[in-house]
Amino acid sequence: WVAGLNVHCLVWHQAGETLSIDDGAQWLAATDLAEWPPELESYKTSTYGDRRQELVVIGQQLDQTALRKQLEQALVTEEEFQMGPQVWDKWPNVFKPQKVKTRRKKLAKSVRSKMVKPKEATRTD
Repeated sequence: WVAGLNVHCLVWHQAGETLSIDDGAQWLAATDLAEWPPELESYKTSTYGDRRQELVVIGQQLDQTALRKQLEQALVTEEEFQMGPQVWDKWPNVFKPQKVKTRRKKLAKSVRSKMVKPKEATRTD
């Protein structure tokens, strides 16, 4: 979930340096509560509904500590979180709607420049 994008989720696909971030499905929180499936009942009373992040990272020679640190730096602070959606909507955001091709190029360049490089493989024989 990206602060300032409260209607649709984003889907991040990456293999090596090949990356795409696309618009995903609409958050249920942006729809009528009557349309929600019964198995998500617990999210109905949450302030932000079903908006959340789920990330799975699989890799060889992955520097988990460095990756976790970079991801945590991308999170809003508690103070920023308390500002809420009206403030978040005013922040600059590369994910806000624009020409898809332009957004993907800018985003891919930005992500690649900040990617954690795999640890060097060392032989012990």
